[in-house]
Formats: sequence, C-alpha cells, structure tokens
Amino acid sequence: MTESLNLQDSIKMRLTPQAENYLMTISRWSKFIAITIITVGFVFFISAFVVAAISTALTASVPFLDGATVLAISITYIVCALIYFLLGFYLYRFADRTKRGLIRRQEEFVEQGFYALKMHYSIMGVLTIVTISLFILMIAIMVFAKLMLM
Repeated sequence: MTESLNLQDSIKMRLTPQAENYLMTISRWSKFIAITIITVGFVFFISAFVVAAISTALTASVPFLDGATVLAISITYIVCALIYFLLGFYLYRFADRTKRGLIRRQEEFVEQGFYALKMHYSIMGVLTIVTISLFILMIAIMVFAKLMLM
C-alpha cells in the first residue's frame, strides 16, 4: 500500500507553471476552509461553557441533568473543539507554507506544507476509522438489544 521511494534513484521533480497555479489556488481555498474550521472549533469551546452554565441553572427543574451528565457534555464539546482546532491548524499551516514556498521559490516551505497536509489527512483518516467503528458498534448493540427483547 505504501510505496517507499529510494531517494538516490529518484529524479528531481519540477512543477509546471500550471501545477504551481493550481497549488496557489488550493492554498488560498485551504486557508479559507482552515479559518472556518478553527472558528467552528472556537464555537464548540465556548459552547462547552455555555451548556455547563445553562445546564447548571436547569438542574433543579430537569431531573436527568445531574453534574455527571453536564460534565460529560462539556468534555465532549471540548474534545470536539480540540479536534477541530488540530484539523484547522494543520490545514492552515499547509496553506501558509505552500503559498510562502511558491512565492519565495523555496522547496523547504513547500515540503513543510505537504507535511502539514499529511498530518491533516492522517487525523481525518483516524477520525473516519473511529466513526465507522462507532457506527458498527451501535448497530451491533441495537441488534443485540432487539434480540434480547424477543
């Protein structure tokens, strides 16, 4: 699945002007998307405290809202905020470093940009695997619960 490159046998690759233009456009859109993702993460972070404050005020009137439930909801929001921040950070770093490398004609910056993009997609891949696993687990629990009720 992973191809290893033998750097001694590889020929230096150069980008065509059109490929550089595509990368510059990708970096602009990536910066916009990254800022949006970081903003959503910030909203999640603020929401964790808002939910905690509102839930604490409603605890007396809503019986199932105890301290543990409020804490679990707040921690979930904070974890989501951290995930969004990481995804946005790496995507922003890709956009910034790639654009800087293309403008200054420095390969090191472009390489750092692609490393950040690799990290962004690695996190996305892990999150996808976790999400699919949770869906499979939930389906298994529902099937088991249905069989127990028969």
